[in-house]
Amino acid sequence: MNYLFELISSKPILIVILLSNFFQVLSQTSEIAIVAGGNGRGDLLNQLDYPSGIVVMSNGDVLVADLLNSRVQKWSPNAKVGVTIAGGNGSGNGANQLNFPRGLVIDQDDNLFVVDSRNHRVQKYLKGTNVGITVAGGNGQGLSSTQLSLPMGIDINENGDIFIADTHNHRIQKWAKGATSGITVAGNRNKPGSGDKYLRFPVDVTLDLKGSLYIADRDNHRIQKWSSGYNVSTLVAGTGSKGAKFKQLNYPESVTIDALGNIYVSDTRNHRIQKWSLGSKEGVSLIGGNGSGNVLNKLNFPRDIAFDKDQNLYVSDGDNYRVLKINKQD
Repeated sequence: MNYLFELISSKPILIVILLSNFFQVLSQTSEIAIVAGGNGRGDLLNQLDYPSGIVVMSNGDVLVADLLNSRVQKWSPNAKVGVTIAGGNGSGNGANQLNFPRGLVIDQDDNLFVVDSRNHRVQKYLKGTNVGITVAGGNGQGLSSTQLSLPMGIDINENGDIFIADTHNHRIQKWAKGATSGITVAGNRNKPGSGDKYLRFPVDVTLDLKGSLYIADRDNHRIQKWSSGYNVSTLVAGTGSKGAKFKQLNYPESVTIDALGNIYVSDTRNHRIQKWSLGSKEGVSLIGGNGSGNVLNKLNFPRDIAFDKDQNLYVSDGDNYRVLKINKQD
């Protein structure tokens, strides 16, 4: 297969020229490798403690939000240990500290943005620095336009505007570059619900090339698309009720898309990664879906997914304390 690869933000958009058997359900482990962690739960440099958000850099470095260690780790290709690039100074709200880091994203200049969940803020780390600058929230937990409440996911557009899954406010907030407050672009002002104007604990957000939002609406067990400029959404994956059928999701925690509109979902409590082709009523499992476990073709509460420039898939396998790389299938 031949692919082109384009980034409109740090989250990859796959432009598929020939799409045929992009992934199959993986039963052989030769195509799967541990690229971070996998040495049990802990705080050593070769360990992770509930890895959450991940980003794959153009050089193959994997950045991991190491949730309970309150740090972000960089794992270079073939490395046996990670390097702390943000946090790692104990849980706290100092500029050099984090408290439950969740989503990660990078901008076009390789600056890192970290959703610092329990500090109710987003921190920006200029390339090569390990001291954060608060660019959203940081004014305590709350509902006002200057506040966030246990945010989790993030994406960024080509203008540098960030879009934040403000999870416990049941909304998506847009913070324009340099802004001191956010505006609500999806959800309905701290009113959780299941209608097409509502969200219930959204945990991730991804933009497509047209600026539409794809939202992992976790507790509604669905992925919602909010087209740019509209105040209602469309169901694009899941049914709205939890389950393990191919048409269902069970507390999805991450979503990404390709340029053809195919959707990739971390179906967390079904322990699988699902691909929903454009217009499909059902997903197919790319990895997992065969029960939780720690062998290479099983997952245990997968949190985030990402692609590298060669279209290999990466999964933060939360309760296995590792990040997996699944090689592209030819």
